[in-house]
Amino acid sequence: MSDQKIQREIQCIYSGYTMLSDDFNNLISRDLKLLRSKKMNTMSNVLVYDRWQRSLPKASRARVPALRLFLGPKNDEDIVRLLFATRVVRYQSPDQLDQNGPYSGLWHPNEADLAYLEEFRKFIEPLGGRIDVDKLEFTAINDKGWILV
Repeated sequence: MSDQKIQREIQCIYSGYTMLSDDFNNLISRDLKLLRSKKMNTMSNVLVYDRWQRSLPKASRARVPALRLFLGPKNDEDIVRLLFATRVVRYQSPDQLDQNGPYSGLWHPNEADLAYLEEFRKFIEPLGGRIDVDKLEFTAINDKGWILV
């Protein structure tokens, strides 16, 4: 048996900073000026962000967090908040979803999360991007995702 890890889709817990969709739209369209179209909606901006992140050199890409979406209760196209993921762990039990339980550390920023946010802020600032850290909330979500196992 090989010691190589493989990437597969499994249930994960993503921890990171959330931003309201309006603030995200402003970051992409107004601040970073990544969206060239007049049509400004959150899903378009998510796709633009994702394409921009993937186009960066590998060293820079590591400074730009992946996104997870919080959808509204009425339909799958209503994006309410976006999570800038700073870490991901494999989902193992419902205890991980309890903010006050034995896995409460997933729900609160640690030094690495704070450093990642600062690196992201420093990376986008020269490009015109501004992140108001007072508008961000740290949280965790359970979602399917790709992880090395």
